[in-house]
Amino acid sequence: MNSDAQSWSFSRAFGLGAALGMLALLVWLLIVVKSVVLLAMLAGLLAVLFDGGVRFMRQFLPIPRWSALLTLALTLVAVVFAATLLLSPRVAADINALSERIPQALLQLEETVRGIPWGRESVAQLLELQGSANVEQAFGRFLGFFSSVLGVVTGTLVVLVLGIFIASEPKVYVQGVIRLLPPASRARGGEIASAVGRGLRWWLIGRFASIGLVFVFTWIGLLLLDVPLAFLLALIAGLLSFVPTFGPLVGAIPAVLVGLSAGPQQALWVALLYLGIQVVESYGVTPLIQRRTVRLPPALLVLFQLVMAVLAGVLGVLLATPILVVLMVLVGTLYQEDRLGETTDLP
Repeated sequence: MNSDAQSWSFSRAFGLGAALGMLALLVWLLIVVKSVVLLAMLAGLLAVLFDGGVRFMRQFLPIPRWSALLTLALTLVAVVFAATLLLSPRVAADINALSERIPQALLQLEETVRGIPWGRESVAQLLELQGSANVEQAFGRFLGFFSSVLGVVTGTLVVLVLGIFIASEPKVYVQGVIRLLPPASRARGGEIASAVGRGLRWWLIGRFASIGLVFVFTWIGLLLLDVPLAFLLALIAGLLSFVPTFGPLVGAIPAVLVGLSAGPQQALWVALLYLGIQVVESYGVTPLIQRRTVRLPPALLVLFQLVMAVLAGVLGVLLATPILVVLMVLVGTLYQEDRLGETTDLP
Protein backbone atom coordinates (compact mmCIF):
# COMPACT_ATOMS: atom_id res chain seq x y z
CA MET A 1 0.00 0.00 0.00
CA ASN A 2 2.86 2.32 0.76
CA SER A 3 4.44 1.53 -2.60
CA ASP A 4 1.10 2.30 -4.31
CA ALA A 5 0.85 5.57 -2.42
CA GLN A 6 4.43 6.44 -3.35
CA SER A 7 3.78 5.51 -6.97
CA TRP A 8 0.57 7.53 -7.01
CA SER A 9 2.33 10.49 -5.40
CA PHE A 10 5.14 10.29 -7.95
CA SER A 11 2.67 10.08 -10.85
CA ARG A 12 0.72 13.02 -9.48
CA ALA A 13 3.87 15.08 -8.96
CA PHE A 14 5.08 14.20 -12.46
CA GLY A 15 1.73 15.17 -13.97
CA LEU A 16 1.65 18.43 -12.03
CA GLY A 17 5.19 19.25 -13.13
CA ALA A 18 4.34 18.48 -16.75
CA ALA A 19 1.24 20.69 -16.55
CA LEU A 20 3.23 23.56 -15.05
CA GLY A 21 5.89 23.10 -17.70
CA MET A 22 3.29 23.26 -20.47
CA LEU A 23 1.77 26.36 -18.89
CA ALA A 24 5.19 28.03 -18.68
CA LEU A 25 5.85 27.10 -22.33
CA LEU A 26 2.49 28.54 -23.36
CA VAL A 27 3.16 31.80 -21.49
CA TRP A 28 6.60 32.04 -23.10
CA LEU A 29 5.14 31.48 -26.57
CA LEU A 30 2.48 34.14 -25.93
CA ILE A 31 5.18 36.63 -24.90
CA VAL A 32 7.32 35.83 -27.95
CA VAL A 33 4.46 36.13 -30.44
CA LYS A 34 2.33 38.60 -28.49
CA SER A 35 1.98 40.95 -31.48
CA VAL A 36 0.53 38.14 -33.59
CA VAL A 37 -1.78 37.06 -30.75
CA LEU A 38 -3.01 40.63 -30.21
CA LEU A 39 -3.59 41.15 -33.92
CA ALA A 40 -5.59 37.90 -33.98
CA MET A 41 -7.66 39.16 -31.03
CA LEU A 42 -8.25 42.46 -32.84
CA ALA A 43 -9.32 40.50 -35.93
CA GLY A 44 -11.70 38.47 -33.78
CA LEU A 45 -13.22 41.68 -32.42
CA LEU A 46 -13.66 42.96 -35.97
CA ALA A 47 -15.26 39.64 -36.92
CA VAL A 48 -17.76 40.07 -34.06
CA LEU A 49 -18.59 43.51 -35.45
CA PHE A 50 -19.06 42.15 -38.98
CA ASP A 51 -21.10 39.24 -37.66
CA GLY A 52 -23.42 41.62 -35.84
CA GLY A 53 -23.90 43.65 -39.02
CA VAL A 54 -24.58 40.53 -41.06
CA ARG A 55 -27.14 39.29 -38.51
CA PHE A 56 -28.89 42.67 -38.60
CA MET A 57 -29.01 42.76 -42.42
CA ARG A 58 -30.36 39.23 -42.73
CA GLN A 59 -33.28 40.10 -40.46
CA PHE A 60 -34.61 42.30 -43.27
CA LEU A 61 -33.03 40.80 -46.40
CA PRO A 62 -33.30 37.07 -47.21
CA ILE A 63 -29.79 36.82 -48.68
CA PRO A 64 -26.93 34.35 -48.10
CA ARG A 65 -24.39 35.12 -45.42
CA TRP A 66 -21.52 35.67 -47.86
CA SER A 67 -23.64 38.15 -49.82
CA ALA A 68 -24.52 40.13 -46.69
CA LEU A 69 -20.87 40.14 -45.58
CA LEU A 70 -19.71 41.30 -49.02
CA THR A 71 -22.32 44.06 -49.06
CA LEU A 72 -21.31 45.17 -45.58
CA ALA A 73 -17.60 45.16 -46.44
CA LEU A 74 -18.12 47.11 -49.68
CA THR A 75 -20.34 49.62 -47.88
CA LEU A 76 -17.71 50.10 -45.19
CA VAL A 77 -14.98 50.60 -47.81
CA ALA A 78 -17.17 53.09 -49.70
CA VAL A 79 -17.95 55.07 -46.53
CA VAL A 80 -14.29 55.19 -45.50
CA PHE A 81 -13.22 56.20 -49.02
CA ALA A 82 -15.88 58.92 -49.27
CA ALA A 83 -15.07 60.24 -45.80
CA THR A 84 -11.36 60.29 -46.62
CA LEU A 85 -11.99 62.04 -49.93
CA LEU A 86 -14.26 64.69 -48.39
CA LEU A 87 -12.53 65.28 -45.07
CA SER A 88 -8.84 64.68 -45.80
CA PRO A 89 -8.14 68.24 -47.10
CA ARG A 90 -9.73 69.81 -44.04
CA VAL A 91 -8.18 67.35 -41.61
CA ALA A 92 -4.73 67.77 -43.20
CA ALA A 93 -4.98 71.56 -42.94
CA ASP A 94 -6.16 71.32 -39.33
CA ILE A 95 -3.32 68.93 -38.47
CA ASN A 96 -0.78 71.41 -39.86
CA ALA A 97 -2.37 74.21 -37.87
CA LEU A 98 -2.47 72.04 -34.74
CA SER A 99 1.22 71.16 -35.13
CA GLU A 100 1.96 74.89 -35.06
CA ARG A 101 -0.29 75.71 -32.11
CA ILE A 102 0.80 72.89 -29.79
CA PRO A 103 4.46 74.04 -29.50
CA GLN A 104 3.28 77.60 -28.82
CA ALA A 105 0.92 76.37 -26.13
CA LEU A 106 3.66 74.25 -24.58
CA LEU A 107 6.01 77.25 -24.48
CA GLN A 108 3.28 79.31 -22.84
CA LEU A 109 2.65 76.52 -20.34
CA GLU A 110 6.38 76.30 -19.61
CA GLU A 111 6.57 80.05 -18.94
CA THR A 112 3.54 79.82 -16.63
CA VAL A 113 5.00 76.91 -14.69
CA ARG A 114 8.38 78.64 -14.36
CA GLY A 115 6.62 81.45 -12.52
CA ILE A 116 5.62 79.03 -9.76
CA PRO A 117 8.21 78.54 -6.96
CA TRP A 118 8.69 74.83 -7.66
CA GLY A 119 8.16 75.24 -11.40
CA ARG A 120 11.75 75.84 -12.54
CA GLU A 121 13.06 72.63 -11.04
CA SER A 122 10.12 70.64 -12.44
CA VAL A 123 10.60 72.04 -15.95
CA ALA A 124 14.34 71.28 -15.81
CA GLN A 125 13.65 67.70 -14.80
CA LEU A 126 11.06 67.29 -17.57
CA LEU A 127 13.44 68.67 -20.20
CA GLU A 128 16.17 66.31 -19.00
CA LEU A 129 13.72 63.40 -19.10
CA GLN A 130 12.50 64.42 -22.56
CA GLY A 131 16.02 64.13 -23.97
CA SER A 132 16.62 60.76 -22.41
CA ALA A 133 16.99 57.77 -24.73
CA ASN A 134 15.18 55.64 -22.18
CA VAL A 135 11.99 57.61 -22.77
CA GLU A 136 12.25 57.09 -26.53
CA GLN A 137 12.87 53.38 -26.08
CA ALA A 138 9.98 53.06 -23.65
CA PHE A 139 7.64 54.92 -26.01
CA GLY A 140 8.74 52.72 -28.90
CA ARG A 141 8.03 49.60 -26.84
CA PHE A 142 4.63 51.00 -25.88
CA LEU A 143 3.69 51.53 -29.53
CA GLY A 144 5.00 48.04 -30.29
CA PHE A 145 3.94 46.72 -33.69
CA PHE A 146 2.42 50.07 -34.63
CA SER A 147 5.62 52.10 -34.07
CA SER A 148 6.12 52.53 -37.84
CA VAL A 149 4.00 53.34 -40.86
CA LEU A 150 4.73 49.89 -42.30
CA GLY A 151 3.55 48.32 -39.05
CA VAL A 152 0.29 50.29 -39.16
CA VAL A 153 -0.44 49.35 -42.78
CA THR A 154 0.55 45.71 -42.36
CA GLY A 155 -1.33 45.32 -39.09
CA THR A 156 -4.46 46.91 -40.52
CA LEU A 157 -4.45 44.64 -43.57
CA VAL A 158 -3.89 41.53 -41.43
CA VAL A 159 -6.74 42.49 -39.11
CA LEU A 160 -9.11 43.21 -42.01
CA VAL A 161 -8.35 39.98 -43.88
CA LEU A 162 -8.54 37.79 -40.78
CA GLY A 163 -11.68 39.55 -39.58
CA ILE A 164 -13.46 38.96 -42.89
CA PHE A 165 -12.36 35.31 -43.01
CA ILE A 166 -13.61 34.66 -39.47
CA ALA A 167 -16.87 36.54 -40.05
CA SER A 168 -17.54 34.58 -43.25
CA GLU A 169 -17.78 31.27 -41.36
CA PRO A 170 -17.85 31.96 -37.61
CA LYS A 171 -19.43 28.60 -36.78
CA VAL A 172 -16.42 26.78 -38.23
CA TYR A 173 -14.05 28.47 -35.80
CA VAL A 174 -16.39 28.34 -32.80
CA GLN A 175 -17.23 24.67 -33.36
CA GLY A 176 -13.53 23.92 -33.82
CA VAL A 177 -12.84 25.24 -30.33
CA ILE A 178 -15.89 23.53 -28.82
CA ARG A 179 -14.78 20.15 -30.22
CA LEU A 180 -11.74 20.36 -27.96
CA LEU A 181 -14.08 20.02 -24.98
CA PRO A 182 -15.41 16.68 -23.65
CA PRO A 183 -18.67 15.64 -25.41
CA ALA A 184 -20.72 16.24 -22.25
CA SER A 185 -19.50 19.85 -22.02
CA ARG A 186 -19.94 20.88 -25.65
CA ALA A 187 -23.52 22.10 -25.31
CA ARG A 188 -22.54 24.31 -22.38
CA GLY A 189 -19.51 25.49 -24.36
CA GLY A 190 -21.81 26.62 -27.15
CA GLU A 191 -23.95 28.59 -24.68
CA ILE A 192 -20.89 30.30 -23.23
CA ALA A 193 -19.58 31.13 -26.72
CA SER A 194 -22.94 32.74 -27.56
CA ALA A 195 -22.84 34.74 -24.31
CA VAL A 196 -19.32 35.97 -25.13
CA GLY A 197 -20.41 37.00 -28.63
CA ARG A 198 -23.43 38.91 -27.32
CA GLY A 199 -21.34 40.64 -24.67
CA LEU A 200 -18.77 41.79 -27.22
CA ARG A 201 -21.41 42.92 -29.71
CA TRP A 202 -23.17 45.08 -27.13
CA TRP A 203 -19.86 46.44 -25.89
CA LEU A 204 -19.02 47.48 -29.46
CA ILE A 205 -22.44 49.13 -29.83
CA GLY A 206 -21.74 51.07 -26.65
CA ARG A 207 -18.32 52.17 -27.86
CA PHE A 208 -19.60 53.38 -31.24
CA ALA A 209 -22.47 55.20 -29.52
CA SER A 210 -19.87 56.84 -27.29
CA ILE A 211 -17.75 57.85 -30.29
CA GLY A 212 -20.71 59.53 -31.99
CA LEU A 213 -21.93 61.25 -28.84
CA VAL A 214 -18.50 62.53 -27.81
CA PHE A 215 -17.72 63.78 -31.33
CA VAL A 216 -20.99 65.69 -31.77
CA PHE A 217 -21.10 67.19 -28.28
CA THR A 218 -17.41 68.14 -28.35
CA TRP A 219 -17.71 69.76 -31.78
CA ILE A 220 -20.74 71.80 -30.73
CA GLY A 221 -19.14 72.79 -27.42
CA LEU A 222 -15.86 73.86 -29.00
CA LEU A 223 -17.72 75.89 -31.63
CA LEU A 224 -19.71 77.65 -28.89
CA LEU A 225 -16.47 78.39 -27.03
CA ASP A 226 -14.95 79.70 -30.27
CA VAL A 227 -11.99 77.31 -30.00
CA PRO A 228 -9.94 76.96 -33.22
CA LEU A 229 -9.68 73.60 -35.00
CA ALA A 230 -12.93 72.45 -33.40
CA PHE A 231 -13.63 69.72 -35.97
CA LEU A 232 -10.23 68.04 -35.68
CA LEU A 233 -10.21 68.25 -31.89
CA ALA A 234 -13.72 66.76 -31.73
CA LEU A 235 -12.70 63.99 -34.14
CA ILE A 236 -9.68 63.14 -31.97
CA ALA A 237 -11.83 63.11 -28.83
CA GLY A 238 -14.46 60.89 -30.47
CA LEU A 239 -12.01 58.33 -31.83
CA LEU A 240 -10.06 58.10 -28.57
CA SER A 241 -13.28 57.57 -26.62
CA PHE A 242 -13.23 54.01 -28.02
CA VAL A 243 -10.76 53.28 -25.22
CA PRO A 244 -12.54 53.84 -21.88
CA THR A 245 -10.91 55.83 -19.06
CA PHE A 246 -7.59 56.74 -20.69
CA GLY A 247 -8.89 57.58 -24.18
CA PRO A 248 -10.97 60.62 -23.12
CA LEU A 249 -8.09 61.88 -20.96
CA VAL A 250 -5.61 61.73 -23.85
CA GLY A 251 -8.17 63.24 -26.22
CA ALA A 252 -8.62 66.27 -23.97
CA ILE A 253 -4.91 67.21 -23.91
CA PRO A 254 -4.62 68.79 -27.41
CA ALA A 255 -7.90 70.69 -26.93
CA VAL A 256 -6.78 72.13 -23.59
CA LEU A 257 -3.43 73.13 -25.11
CA VAL A 258 -5.17 74.87 -28.03
CA GLY A 259 -7.43 76.63 -25.56
CA LEU A 260 -4.36 77.63 -23.55
CA SER A 261 -2.97 79.44 -26.59
CA ALA A 262 -5.96 81.81 -26.23
CA GLY A 263 -5.47 82.19 -22.49
CA PRO A 264 -5.80 80.25 -19.23
CA GLN A 265 -9.52 81.03 -18.94
CA GLN A 266 -10.22 79.49 -22.35
CA ALA A 267 -8.25 76.39 -21.39
CA LEU A 268 -10.30 76.09 -18.19
CA TRP A 269 -13.59 76.27 -20.12
CA VAL A 270 -12.35 73.61 -22.55
CA ALA A 271 -11.35 71.34 -19.68
CA LEU A 272 -14.77 71.79 -18.06
CA LEU A 273 -16.44 71.00 -21.41
CA TYR A 274 -14.54 67.73 -21.77
CA LEU A 275 -15.23 66.84 -18.15
CA GLY A 276 -18.97 67.44 -18.61
CA ILE A 277 -19.11 65.34 -21.78
CA GLN A 278 -17.24 62.53 -20.04
CA VAL A 279 -19.72 62.63 -17.14
CA VAL A 280 -22.67 62.42 -19.57
CA GLU A 281 -21.02 59.53 -21.43
CA SER A 282 -20.01 57.66 -18.29
CA TYR A 283 -23.28 58.05 -16.39
CA GLY A 284 -25.71 58.25 -19.31
CA VAL A 285 -24.72 56.22 -22.35
CA THR A 286 -22.55 53.57 -20.68
CA PRO A 287 -25.10 52.48 -18.02
CA LEU A 288 -27.80 52.30 -20.71
CA ILE A 289 -25.68 49.97 -22.83
CA GLN A 290 -24.52 47.96 -19.82
CA ARG A 291 -28.09 46.79 -19.29
CA ARG A 292 -27.45 44.49 -22.26
CA THR A 293 -23.82 43.61 -21.58
CA VAL A 294 -21.39 42.85 -18.76
CA ARG A 295 -20.89 45.51 -16.12
CA LEU A 296 -17.19 46.28 -15.69
CA PRO A 297 -16.16 47.70 -12.29
CA PRO A 298 -14.24 50.95 -13.02
CA ALA A 299 -11.33 50.21 -10.66
CA LEU A 300 -10.87 46.72 -12.13
CA LEU A 301 -10.99 48.15 -15.66
CA VAL A 302 -8.30 50.77 -14.90
CA LEU A 303 -6.01 48.18 -13.28
CA PHE A 304 -6.46 45.77 -16.17
CA GLN A 305 -5.73 48.53 -18.71
CA LEU A 306 -2.51 49.39 -16.86
CA VAL A 307 -1.45 45.74 -16.82
CA MET A 308 -2.16 45.35 -20.55
CA ALA A 309 -0.30 48.60 -21.29
CA VAL A 310 2.80 47.25 -19.55
CA LEU A 311 2.53 43.83 -21.18
CA ALA A 312 1.52 44.76 -24.71
CA GLY A 313 1.66 48.52 -25.24
CA VAL A 314 -0.91 50.38 -27.28
CA LEU A 315 -2.55 47.21 -28.63
CA GLY A 316 -2.91 45.96 -25.08
CA VAL A 317 -4.70 49.15 -24.01
CA LEU A 318 -6.94 48.95 -27.06
CA LEU A 319 -7.92 45.34 -26.34
CA ALA A 320 -7.97 45.50 -22.54
CA THR A 321 -11.70 46.21 -22.24
CA PRO A 322 -12.99 43.53 -24.67
CA ILE A 323 -10.64 40.98 -23.10
CA LEU A 324 -12.01 41.91 -19.69
CA VAL A 325 -15.57 41.52 -21.04
CA VAL A 326 -14.71 37.97 -22.14
CA LEU A 327 -13.11 37.18 -18.77
CA MET A 328 -16.14 38.50 -16.88
CA VAL A 329 -18.46 36.32 -18.98
CA LEU A 330 -16.28 33.28 -18.36
CA VAL A 331 -16.17 33.93 -14.62
CA GLY A 332 -19.94 34.43 -14.53
CA THR A 333 -20.73 31.25 -16.44
CA LEU A 334 -18.01 28.80 -15.41
CA TYR A 335 -17.59 29.85 -11.78
CA GLN A 336 -20.70 31.64 -10.52
CA GLU A 337 -23.29 29.64 -12.44
CA ASP A 338 -21.67 26.21 -12.90
CA ARG A 339 -19.52 26.04 -9.79
CA LEU A 340 -21.48 28.06 -7.21
CA GLY A 341 -24.96 27.59 -8.67
CA GLU A 342 -25.70 31.33 -8.54
CA THR A 343 -27.57 33.38 -11.13
CA THR A 344 -25.72 36.10 -13.02
CA ASP A 345 -26.80 39.04 -15.18
CA LEU A 346 -25.13 38.02 -18.41
CA PRO A 347 -25.98 39.27 -21.90
